[in-house]
Amino acid sequence: RTPSYLYIGQDKYLANMRHSPEYGVTFLHLLSEDVYLNDIKNVFTPLLIFLALLIVFLLLIAIGGASYFYQPVSILNHAMRQVAARNLSFRIKEQRQDEYGLIYEGFNSTVSEVESLITHLTNEQLLNKEATIHLLQEQMNPHFIYNTLETIYSLSELGRIEDVSTVTRAMSDF
Repeated sequence: RTPSYLYIGQDKYLANMRHSPEYGVTFLHLLSEDVYLNDIKNVFTPLLIFLALLIVFLLLIAIGGASYFYQPVSILNHAMRQVAARNLSFRIKEQRQDEYGLIYEGFNSTVSEVESLITHLTNEQLLNKEATIHLLQEQMNPHFIYNTLETIYSLSELGRIEDVSTVTRAMSDF
């Protein structure tokens, strides 16, 4: 049977009745509402406190875990932005002994290699330009000498001896 409530004066009781056919007796058990509500409070209050502490503990673990993963990713993100801004001398200085440490080392190694390749390419381009200029100068010198001699010859044919002397002096100073 379902328990029912019984009022005696102002007090409320939980009544539970059972009949024993074997003994021919009916048992009536009365439990004061204050007693069983107090028992529930005594169990429920510590349970709520435990659950609140458990939730706080789990939140702290979640925040700590998120920080553990967020900080290294944030460092890598900052480093990548530095390199994207052409700061190829930037390196991640944080030393770690986990997977992030391997990623940091790989990042630093890759940036060093890119920096080295760019320096090498720049030097090669500079050498190539210098070689081109030198080649053009080599081609210009014989042509310059030929034109200068042709000018001296023409000036001497015209009888402009002073001009021949000036051009010859300028050519010897060159």
